Amino acid sequence: MTVPEELLSLRREMRELRQRVARAERSNAQLRLRNNALLKEQLLLSAENERLVRENAELKARLDDTEDHKNTLAGMIFKPNTRQKPTMDRPVGGQPGHAAHYRTTPSIDRRIRAYLSRCPRCQAKVARAQHVYTRVVEDTPALSPTVATEYTIEKQRCAACHRTVSATPQDTLPYCRFGANLMIRILTLRYESRLPLNRIAGLLKREHGLSISEGAIQDALFRTERFFGERYRTIATEIARAPRKHADETSWRTKGKNGWAWLCATDRAALYTIEETRGKGVTEEILNGSPPDSLLVVDDYAAYKNLPLKRQSCWAHLLRAAREGESDEARDFHRRLALVFKELSDIVTRRFVRADRRAAHAAYAAKIGSFIGETLIARDAKKVQTRIRNQGTHLIEALLHTGAHLTNNHAERQIRPLAVLRKITGGSRSRRGAETTARNMTIVQTLALQGIDLVDGIRALLTVSAQKLVREG
Repeated sequence: MTVPEELLSLRREMRELRQRVARAERSNAQLRLRNNALLKEQLLLSAENERLVRENAELKARLDDTEDHKNTLAGMIFKPNTRQKPTMDRPVGGQPGHAAHYRTTPSIDRRIRAYLSRCPRCQAKVARAQHVYTRVVEDTPALSPTVATEYTIEKQRCAACHRTVSATPQDTLPYCRFGANLMIRILTLRYESRLPLNRIAGLLKREHGLSISEGAIQDALFRTERFFGERYRTIATEIARAPRKHADETSWRTKGKNGWAWLCATDRAALYTIEETRGKGVTEEILNGSPPDSLLVVDDYAAYKNLPLKRQSCWAHLLRAAREGESDEARDFHRRLALVFKELSDIVTRRFVRADRRAAHAAYAAKIGSFIGETLIARDAKKVQTRIRNQGTHLIEALLHTGAHLTNNHAERQIRPLAVLRKITGGSRSRRGAETTARNMTIVQTLALQGIDLVDGIRALLTVSAQKLVREG
């Protein structure tokens, strides 16, 4: 190849290289622009990701708060599900080594000798025998039919006070077409047996042949206002002035609308009232007139917090909340709280010595302070710690009062009969019906707490009230 030809070839090659470099530079510029766009997109996506992470954390926190609030509201109405206790491998019934239990033989009212004159198989005559055995059978007599009595009552004139007076026949009640025995029967079936009105009507028809409508039964219950109203108000005053009392509340529907049934109870009396609200005004009205140094045992519901009297928080609720925790910290917290509760229970059962109780109060106040000051990590343990922080020394107020309880179990037991009646009947159909239920349940549960037979107690109240109504004209 000549020199000009070689020079021409190199020029063509250089031209191609220049074109390739130009194309590469253009491609590199495009890639640089695309890279810048991707970097900008990455920055935007990173910022969006950070925003979404923050929003997700906020929503999760709100969800947790909402879940806690939902559980709190549900706990106001429904008791939490208890954990299934492990089954024990032991037979049902009486256990080996335990004393046997038998029905005691009743006092004999009558004795009858039973024998046959003829054989039940072949009808042959059978001679009397000296060999006998005995058996005791308890039975109720045949049900008596309803007795309708017409009384002709004279209107007489008193020569001393110049007033017209009339006799009151025995076992009758003024302003009531039903006798005392029937009224007692209706009250016991309704509030002790907790039967709905249609069941009461059916039972009275079947057992006594009495045709009575549900409306007539309800009207008879309404009329107890004349007989029990004064005693209901007396019980309210006695409970308010008592040095120790318990309070609780549960849901109650009236005319299909949600309401609340309130209880305040002592060891010898129980007072119920059914209201439309669960506000603190109800507790203020019920406990109006309470001595400022009296003790009220309650759960942690806010309506009881600012009352002008001493308050003992329920340990049963606290231990239940601690037991529901699943973390190791929560389980350890529950174990230590249970030990403290056992120690406190032992102290309150001892004879009350004020100096010793004050020393114990100071010691356990410091122990509660140590619980509050602990550094915890688990969420369920911290919730229990917050509860203890809110309760503070209200957990040990019972130490300073004689005969006081650490739990609100007494109120729980006293409000249960009303809750059972609610589940059976569905509540009340009118405001007057709700008031009647609260008043009559107050009488029934107070008689039970005082150990008075329900029939005898109601009969005595009806008798006294009837005599007073007759005197007042």
